[in-house]
Amino acid sequence: MNHEKEKHGVAYGLLGATISSLWPVLIHQGTQKIAPISFTAIVSIIATIVLFIYAVSKGKFHEIKEKKGYFPITVIAFCSVIIPPVLIAIGSKYTSGTNTSILLLTEILYSVIFTHFIGEKTTILKICGALGVLAGAILIIYKGNLDFNKGDLIIALAPITYPFGSFYSKKALHHVSSKTLLWMRYFIGSVVLIILSHIFEP
Repeated sequence: MNHEKEKHGVAYGLLGATISSLWPVLIHQGTQKIAPISFTAIVSIIATIVLFIYAVSKGKFHEIKEKKGYFPITVIAFCSVIIPPVLIAIGSKYTSGTNTSILLLTEILYSVIFTHFIGEKTTILKICGALGVLAGAILIIYKGNLDFNKGDLIIALAPITYPFGSFYSKKALHHVSSKTLLWMRYFIGSVVLIILSHIFEP
């Protein structure tokens, strides 16, 4: 049964990666017309509404009473919905959509580095795979030199908190369903992003 769940998890992860590959292109286009934090806030608000309706339709709204899930969900919101998307949105203003997509592969390297410290085994195979992906990304970007601009550097650092978001997702799922986890993390993210956009953007 656990093996079957793991297969489903991998399948969903690959599907998510495929869908999220469109994100760098959309964010690159969007941030040329809308301020980065505001753009990220709009996306989060839309996600909150859609996921909230889905959770209610599945009868999961009562899980909002599970206060033990509040802390891990808040950490997830900052590590997955607020910090990385804002940095990606800011960085996308200064580089191309292609560079954004490729540089986000640094998430794999961060996952290998940090998951070791949060209880998951790091193997030589994982390290080699991560380094191989990183080397491939550098070769694609390389055009006679490796002159990274500030946008490239910001985007390369953006995924650094994703592994911690994944770690706390496992903790939150002990208290609430994935449906509640998703809409609540986007709700918290939306509130914080709206406040930040009012403070830092016109």
